[in-house]
Amino acid sequence: MTQPGSQTLVLARLEQLVRVESPSRDAAASRQITDLLVAWFTELGLVARRIQSASGVHLIIDDPGDGVGAPILLVGHSDTVWEHGDIETRVPWT
Repeated sequence: MTQPGSQTLVLARLEQLVRVESPSRDAAASRQITDLLVAWFTELGLVARRIQSASGVHLIIDDPGDGVGAPILLVGHSDTVWEHGDIETRVPWT
């Protein structure tokens, strides 16, 4: 079984994310990829809040923490930009 934090798990999750086609401003695709992210974050004991917009879902992930250490802010995007179908023809896989 793969241990949490292992390189195998990290690479498997990265591949999972990349294979979810989520073009910019596609709200349904945005929900699909953010559902995946929410599942992973809640697995770690974090609290996920979804904010729906016309172009997709924004996530706010809170760590209830243990009162030790400073808070951390992570900023990113979950759209893959590529259009539906491009993953098989345009994305450079090696």
